[in-house]
Amino acid sequence: LICFGGPPHWLTTLLWSFAAGELAAMGACHGFILDGWFAKRRACAAPELCQLMEVPGPHFCRSRSGGTGFVGLLGRQPLGEGVCHEVNGESGAHRKVVNILSAWEIRGARRPITDFYCMEAELCEGFYGTVEKWRIREPWDREEPHVAVKRIRWRRVWNGWWREKAQEQLVRNELKALLVLDNPFIIRFREWFEHPCMGIFFVMELCTGPSMQGILDGLCSCPATERTTQMPRLRRLFRQITYAVSYLQSLGIAHGDLKPDNVLLKSADADSCAKLIDFGLASLRGRHDPDGSLQRGTPAFMPPEAYLNAQTDGQFAEAADTWALGVIFTWVITAVDHGQLLHPMLAPEEGEGFHVRFIDLYRAFREQVPWHREHFGGQQKAAFHLADRMLVHAPAARSRAAEVLREAWLQADDSAHRGFVELMRAGAVLLNISTYHRLSPFEKAVLSLVADSATDVQVAPLRRSFRAMDTQRRGRLSREELRAGFRRSGVDFSTAMVDIFFDETDRDGSGLMTYNEWLAATIGSENLRCEKAVRAAFQCLDTSCTGMLRYGDLVHFIGEKAALSTMQRFWERSGHSAIRYSDFSVAMEELASKRTAVTGEAPQN
Repeated sequence: LICFGGPPHWLTTLLWSFAAGELAAMGACHGFILDGWFAKRRACAAPELCQLMEVPGPHFCRSRSGGTGFVGLLGRQPLGEGVCHEVNGESGAHRKVVNILSAWEIRGARRPITDFYCMEAELCEGFYGTVEKWRIREPWDREEPHVAVKRIRWRRVWNGWWREKAQEQLVRNELKALLVLDNPFIIRFREWFEHPCMGIFFVMELCTGPSMQGILDGLCSCPATERTTQMPRLRRLFRQITYAVSYLQSLGIAHGDLKPDNVLLKSADADSCAKLIDFGLASLRGRHDPDGSLQRGTPAFMPPEAYLNAQTDGQFAEAADTWALGVIFTWVITAVDHGQLLHPMLAPEEGEGFHVRFIDLYRAFREQVPWHREHFGGQQKAAFHLADRMLVHAPAARSRAAEVLREAWLQADDSAHRGFVELMRAGAVLLNISTYHRLSPFEKAVLSLVADSATDVQVAPLRRSFRAMDTQRRGRLSREELRAGFRRSGVDFSTAMVDIFFDETDRDGSGLMTYNEWLAATIGSENLRCEKAVRAAFQCLDTSCTGMLRYGDLVHFIGEKAALSTMQRFWERSGHSAIRYSDFSVAMEELASKRTAVTGEAPQN
């Protein structure tokens, strides 16, 4: 071959294609870096190879050699597919999880993110990747056409050609946590994509408001009289964060990096709610953190057991989040009283904010120094008592977030119960609840999608009612909590009707109703008549992106039997084998006529 001037073109293409098939298959499963050595050379390869490397989806996961090699030894399962099997293999998945997994099977596992979104700007960068602002290519909402995308690069997860199982497990933990979490004060996860070269992409709602850290920093530069007026707002935000942490602890999940930087406001409006973000260090009790190691996170918010190299059996991992809440609470008080972000364990001259020394905190924790009560100055006893519940050296003696929520300081100015009583007595929610069991599986799936895409302002009264009935502060409602809530509101709603309603909404059979299930059953007709809601639901159901809903699209959401019945009903009405958007809009209007409009004053908590 050398004598004749090198191998022929067809042989060069064949050899490069063989290498591309093997490397791409390994990259799709284990994140081997194709944008390094191999990516630099693929530009010089044959055009057929360049075309091959740009083809998304299963093409990457198929070896062209047919042999075993590294691909056969290591396997071909994408990262997200293993998480899907774990979630589906558990007791059950509520409707929100089903919606995301259905989108993954058709979109995220087969097509690149660039088919649906277009990157516009980079918002911030961390060790594992970046958070970017992406625009929906065909937005159904002209007011909110953007999403936030967290991109994790493979080279940060895997070290060259070697698998880093610990780093891989962190990504799995974050993905699984985002999948199962359903809380009004936790960032809303929409879907995810995997690409063998570009990495893994988590698509979430975009928060346009400032972080709580930005609010506290700005407050410190204000005059004392102006700082005092911000206490009700800070109290409301801290209550929402604590409620989110209580929900996490009820699921056995520890956030691992709780701090004001990881709390964003949904919008720039002063009454906007808080959203907890960044679950990159989350640990799932009993499954993914067997050694109980807590030596990670932001130093200023890490608990004493992390500084003292304490090893637990994992049962106190969630107590680290309670300690972080105590530090955040101290920052709130000292920002208002002193215009400084003081650490509860250190004197003012030992540093403030993030500028604290490791040795100072280590010494305070080793000697078990009590927190500095002088930081709170002339605060009421309720504030001191609240800090005493959280800033405890022994993790076993530290209060859980559910107990913290019952403290008088957090109960002040909380109008959730009053708003709940007013909403129930108005009657619209009760009418929607009493007729929910009559809806078809297709209509219930549509309501779930509408609830998932509704803005916080639209569902504010329902969010307040959900929190008022959640007396256990675990972010989910039991059958008994529903019964007790209706009794407290003074409305005439029979126990039998409560049981029917609960059985219809508790899809996963867990005995607890999630936030999305509550919204889907109570959401009013005004949301269904919104053009944004109609287009959002249609696009979510149209997983194949054909502009029409086919039998295969509906099967992923409502099953074969219900999908067949739905397609037959639409065919009898329109004579088409697929559901067009115009037909879907008519069906949405009919569904809206079966629901009652829910109105209520926008809450402040």
